Amino acid sequence: MGPAIGAGITLVNPIDGAGLLILSLGHGVGFFLGIVLVARITGAHLNPAITIAAIVSGNTGLIRGLTFIVAQVAGAVVASLLLDQFVWGIGELGVLGLAVDTADSLVIEVILAFVLVFAVFATAFDKRGNTN
Repeated sequence: MGPAIGAGITLVNPIDGAGLLILSLGHGVGFFLGIVLVARITGAHLNPAITIAAIVSGNTGLIRGLTFIVAQVAGAVVASLLLDQFVWGIGELGVLGLAVDTADSLVIEVILAFVLVFAVFATAFDKRGNTN
């Protein structure tokens, strides 16, 4: 479910075109800021899919990559606990439902993970575009 739990706080109820735009911008700006803030430290590893791809491609060592994955999962657990402790009691906040079945949502997740990994590899890991 990822950041959809925290980003489910929208100004529009039910989620319509404007609500989807708000959620999309929230996710995009969140990833952008995360990458800009930690790119020099971690190499833009914000998602285990990126870290696994970096390990497989040889851009990150195995031990360092596994350390990143442990930190990413620990951060997700802490964020979930904080949301559970401080957000769930407010109004009608909750997890957004899927309009498709589980198999279709898995296919969508794989496609979107590929797009995310491709975008990070094309910008952060590709030395042809790096001016440093």
